[in-house]
This record gives sequence, structure tokens and C-alpha cells, in this order.
Amino acid sequence: MEVDSSKQEEKKTVMAHQDRNPDKKRRRRIICLVVISVILALALIFTILGLTVFKAKRPVTTVNSVALTDLDFSLDIARFRVHLNVTVDTSVAVKNPNRVGFKYKNSTALLKYRGIMVGEVPIPAGKISARDSKILNLTLTLMADRVLSNSNLYSDILS
Repeated sequence: MEVDSSKQEEKKTVMAHQDRNPDKKRRRRIICLVVISVILALALIFTILGLTVFKAKRPVTTVNSVALTDLDFSLDIARFRVHLNVTVDTSVAVKNPNRVGFKYKNSTALLKYRGIMVGEVPIPAGKISARDSKILNLTLTLMADRVLSNSNLYSDILS
């Protein structure tokens, strides 16, 4: 009889263990599905925001004023050339339409005419905040002799 009762107790514990085990498995599956669905939802939200709201846009640049400050004229008789350099002070407004600010380092903007460099502007380092505008006072050095020596200039002016 002891053998029967011990077998019955074993069966009861096995049955009880089996009864609890499906509940635990089901609970674990539900938790895993919830965690996976939350991760997928967050990934979808970040993707949508990245492609719409936080999409990078180019800054809008506007020239406010231009003033002639220096005119250098020299004649090179040995080479039959005229050197003409013009220095122009410009006020440029840069508007950042993005929702994120950006920084820029010291750089130089080059002005080209038909592939030939005719001017350069040093740009100091700075920062433009999100949806903000910044006015830059820049000095353009224009090598006008390079523009004037180009044979296409007159046809471009006429057209």
C-alpha cells in the first residue's frame, strides 16, 4: 500500500508540475511577443521620424549686401598682362531649416567661372542652432583679371 500511495503522490506532483508548466510557457511567450512588438513599434516610429521630421534639409543662403572695399590694379609689361583684384565685403544670412543644429569648421568657399577659380572667401568656424538664422560678414577676394581674360565672358554677357 505504501508503494501505491507513493506512486499516487508522484503522479500528483507530476500532474501539478505539468499543469503549472504550460502556464509559465504561455506567460513567457506573451512577454516575448510584447517585448518584440514594442521593439518593432519603436523601430517603425524612429524610421518614420527620421524620414519625415528629422530629414536633413539644405541651409538657405541669402546675400544681404555687397560693398566694394578695395581695388588693386597692376600692369605686368613683361608678360603683357593686367592684374586686377577686387575685394568685396558681403553680408550673408544662413537659415537652418532643420530641427537639429549643426557646427562647421574653418573653411574656404571658392568662386569659379567656367572651371577657373576666380575668387575665394574664408569662412570662420561657427554653429547654427535648430531653425535659427546667422548673419556672416565675409570678405570675397575676386581675381577679376582671370574673369576678363576668359574669351567666353563677352559672349556670356551678351547672352
